[in-house]
Amino acid sequence: MTTPHHQSANRNDCLVSFLVPAFKPDFLSEALACIETQGVDRAEVIVCDDSPGTDVARIVEDFARVSRFPVQYQRNEVQLGGLMNMQRCFELSVGRYVKFVNDDDRLLDGATARMVAVLEAHPDIRMVTGRRQLIDETGQVLPDILATHSPFAEDAVIHGADLLRFWSRFPLNFVGEPTSVLLRADELRGCWPHISALGNRMINSVNDLALYVNALGAGHLAYLAQPQSCFRTHGGQAQRQGNATVVGDYGRSVFLAQLDVRGVEPLPLYGHVRVRPLDRPDPSWGRFPLVEHFRDVGRITPEALSEFTFESVRATQRAQGNALALGRWLANRVLSPAQETVLADERGHGPEILVCIRDRNPDDFRLGLAVSAFRIARRFAPGLRCLVLTPEPSRYPEAYFRDVGFVEVGEGGEAAALNRIAGERQGSWLMLADSWDEITPQGMMTLSRELAGAPDSCVAVYGDSLVRDGGHIGGGAFRPDFNLDMLISNPGAMARNWLFRSSAVVALSGFDETLGTAFELDLILRVLEAGGFGAIGHVAEPLLISEPGRPVRNPEEERRVLLAHLARRGYDADVEANPALGTYRVRYRHTGAPLVSIIIPTKDQLPLLQTCVESLLEKTRYRNFEILIVDNNSETAEAQAWLEGMAQLPVDYIRVLRYREPFNYSAINNFAAAQARGEYLLLLNNDTGVLRADWLDEMLNHAQRPEVGIVGAKLLFPSGRVQHGGVVLGLRGPAEHAFIDEELQAPGYMNRLQVDQNYTAVTAACLMVRASVYQQVGGLDEQTFGVSYNDIDFCLRVREAGYLTVWTPHALMMHVANASQNTVDKTALEQKQARFAREQDAMYQRWLPLLANDPAYNRNLTLVGRGFEVEQRIDLTWQPLAGGPRPVALCYPADPWGCGHYRIMKPFEAMKATGELEGLLAHERLTLPELARLNPDVVVVQRQLLDEQIEDMRRIKTLAGKAIVYELDDYLPNLPMKSAYRDTMPRDILKSMRRAMRWVDRFVVSTGPLAEALAGIHPDIRVVENRLPVDWWRGLSSRRRRGHKPRVGWAGGMGHTGDLELIADVVRDLAGEVEWVFFGMCPDALKPYVHERHEGVEIQRYPSKLASLDLDLALAPLEDNLFNRCKSNLRLLEYGACGFPVVCSDVEPYRASGLPVTLVRNRYKEWMDAIRDHLSDPDARERQGDRLKQAVLEDWMLEGDAVRAWREAWSTR
Repeated sequence: MTTPHHQSANRNDCLVSFLVPAFKPDFLSEALACIETQGVDRAEVIVCDDSPGTDVARIVEDFARVSRFPVQYQRNEVQLGGLMNMQRCFELSVGRYVKFVNDDDRLLDGATARMVAVLEAHPDIRMVTGRRQLIDETGQVLPDILATHSPFAEDAVIHGADLLRFWSRFPLNFVGEPTSVLLRADELRGCWPHISALGNRMINSVNDLALYVNALGAGHLAYLAQPQSCFRTHGGQAQRQGNATVVGDYGRSVFLAQLDVRGVEPLPLYGHVRVRPLDRPDPSWGRFPLVEHFRDVGRITPEALSEFTFESVRATQRAQGNALALGRWLANRVLSPAQETVLADERGHGPEILVCIRDRNPDDFRLGLAVSAFRIARRFAPGLRCLVLTPEPSRYPEAYFRDVGFVEVGEGGEAAALNRIAGERQGSWLMLADSWDEITPQGMMTLSRELAGAPDSCVAVYGDSLVRDGGHIGGGAFRPDFNLDMLISNPGAMARNWLFRSSAVVALSGFDETLGTAFELDLILRVLEAGGFGAIGHVAEPLLISEPGRPVRNPEEERRVLLAHLARRGYDADVEANPALGTYRVRYRHTGAPLVSIIIPTKDQLPLLQTCVESLLEKTRYRNFEILIVDNNSETAEAQAWLEGMAQLPVDYIRVLRYREPFNYSAINNFAAAQARGEYLLLLNNDTGVLRADWLDEMLNHAQRPEVGIVGAKLLFPSGRVQHGGVVLGLRGPAEHAFIDEELQAPGYMNRLQVDQNYTAVTAACLMVRASVYQQVGGLDEQTFGVSYNDIDFCLRVREAGYLTVWTPHALMMHVANASQNTVDKTALEQKQARFAREQDAMYQRWLPLLANDPAYNRNLTLVGRGFEVEQRIDLTWQPLAGGPRPVALCYPADPWGCGHYRIMKPFEAMKATGELEGLLAHERLTLPELARLNPDVVVVQRQLLDEQIEDMRRIKTLAGKAIVYELDDYLPNLPMKSAYRDTMPRDILKSMRRAMRWVDRFVVSTGPLAEALAGIHPDIRVVENRLPVDWWRGLSSRRRRGHKPRVGWAGGMGHTGDLELIADVVRDLAGEVEWVFFGMCPDALKPYVHERHEGVEIQRYPSKLASLDLDLALAPLEDNLFNRCKSNLRLLEYGACGFPVVCSDVEPYRASGLPVTLVRNRYKEWMDAIRDHLSDPDARERQGDRLKQAVLEDWMLEGDAVRAWREAWSTR
């Protein structure tokens, strides 16, 4: 409820927002009264009431009657807690500056006016604080403590970057509580998920410091040495409660970790911060020993200070490297303001999600952290509710937990409590968490959206999780989609924090109250048995941040659950535990001993083949097998003799088959499979060897399960390191092995190198398949995949037929790898490459959506590198609006300079910022699986003319089926003879462009003349004119008449040699009348006449650098040729944004724009006359500069309709 006691403040008129997050009424009247004495006129007061009673409302109503400011009161419908109540106040505010007023603090007279004056006078200062006094309940001033001790005797400015370094060393809040500071509101807008969060992490206890880190931005802190506020200490404060130590240590550790993630290096123990006086004319920085000052005042030893900053933990985590990478990954997983606006419309439609928090140890005070995380996440998932399962509900004060339900855990334990909840809350989803778990806002938001669209048949869902290590994110469990064998063998990684429909819990007779800690695993397995794989869903987003090793598991209870499940499936199985890893190994104990046909294709390579066959015969314990050696035209005498000898052996379990056709791996295996007698086929490369006698038993252990179609083995290089630990689709191309070259005993990601699991594909170097399944799917595809990817394609077709593929680490074999392809296949290299490209294209054509989203992998893990590493290109995996009405674009700028920014990067950023589209700016080519993972509606390419670029466009169009928009802003077929770029272009540019246009859906150019010049090259050419990015070009200012002579100049990069030659004589002849200023390119012939030369800068700094030239007149010469007639008026726009009057060539792009500039023909006299006319009348010259600036800012900025024009040009929906 919002009750405005006066008219709300006007956003354009309000200077200060006084924000009062109220909870306690005791001192609120005094706090509000102080607002009236602050010496500011244009202000508003916002009070958000989080209290349990009506006293706050009464006090605010009384204040509003007498206040001279608009007062807005909001009673929170549900309790928000301190962090989110501050956030709510901020969201309602419209002031330029923000002044929080805690309900028990006091502002001294005129404090806010003094702080406003500082911010108004110093744009580089983002935040002002002042000394505060400590007072007691009666208002009496108390002696200073360390945090209230003032380090300065006079008003000072502390360098912002150094302040962060100080806090990284010593997180002491000498700046003060929020009542003490005045903040610029714009610095806090866009902070996500709230203004006191850092890196998408909740910061407790030192949340004020987190707020100040956000508020500082890239600016500085002003400190007023005289008291400006009073901080009241009394018995009711949260800071004085018994959990302060535990919460404080954790909050500081997360705060320090987030500074670490940002790359903030702690100050040395004896380090100094940069400081300067606030109101003295000397702007230079001095040095102040801030660490040493507080260390001495607080009598803190260096050893204690080192301990306090968690240096040893920081060093360990940095050495591991993963912590910083995951911290940055999570920090980027946020919503932009535009995205939040869009998603706000969806809120309120999500299902009810009951987060049931187990409070097993109330004395550890962790529940408050879990509830704070819930309150933050609830903002983005309004259906979220919190229930606490605890043996002692009475110990939690109702005033602090009004939005939380407490369920007493009694007889029957937590399972019984959950069953009661499920019975009472039909239609809800139940999620079990622990008090040390921190649910994530983006996870709950994603979960809510996914559950809203889940089919009725889906009754159980799980997500991913992160693991904290101190304050850092130390690891993550990015789980695969439902993986039966991994669930059974590794329940510790797979069976935690699931969600269940309450109706399904009831229908399945609830959680088993006799199973101790394993009741969640038990229900998961019963859901599977009742509803199959379709009953289970996976949300590929971390739903929570947990602690390592929690909760404590009971292996005997888990083993009992697994045995019961297997028995219900008809298996008389045995389950062995691996205590070191917390994993399990299932022996299904099948009674049959079926015949296995081992198929070994070969050609020559006798030593490898002998090793393979001999190891099979000598080391394999399971004896019911036959060996089919398929000779593919061996040529060496040794191989031919050996094969003939094997063929003559008087045994029926070894046969030599002759395949006389050219090498085709698929055809060879199909040829042998047709002659095999076994119930099971084992495809085996000839460069393998047996390492353990039970290898075939282990493969049959899974192959004899009716739901299994394929079994793969763990293969080692001869060095003993991993060669095959499963295949990941889309990895480094269509598919590739993960874990290559890992140690034999390495656990792998989530223990995946040591447990049975389901992969989508395994290598055929050692692959077992039931013969009937092989025949059912038609064997290997010998027409399309004769050499490469035949095994991957086969596995995917078996999957399509409804069977599982199991990879087991317990079947261990040696594999040299690629011996046949590398040394036997004699095809010419060029032919091999062409064949490989065809087979790769065929894989993409047939399976690309699956290659991009391997169910055995996770979309948050990268498809490049070694595999099972977090994808750091966040826009590839974080598309919160995906599936909505906004198009998704993949954009490839041609360069990182002007062309790339003005035509691709800045339009993309503007469209994304306004919610016009989503997508990714890519500065390196994505693989096709990566592209398909992003799944863009359109791919925007710029100036793609090289053969490999055109080939990439072909694959995008024909294999990924994506629309392509081609962007160009220059008439490349007619580059000027003196252009610096002629040598970088193909010889026949027009031919290359025509080849590229074959794959293009739309052609976007920058000017009408360019479209006319290229007419006929494509049927759909659109014109979108250049506009200036607002963040670069609005708000620039320059000085006038600051030189001894008028400052006349030019700015530009390479490629303008011919243009500058037009005015070379002008520059020479006016050298005595003006100060020539050149920025960027300056031909040697002109240098003697130039007063100032400025080297080029990176493009982000170009606008401010251009404005700083303080030109009294800017020149824009341009040769009159077809190339230049097709160019845009961008140079005039840039000059205009700086307020420079302009003399320019009278050519098409400058003439047609209609801008108030002076046009001249490219003749010496006209240039001289025009420049001297401007020099003779400075006032008129400056009025022209003002008119040009006004025209540019009104009509030529990248905003509004201009942004929408880009979207129309790029959107092909």
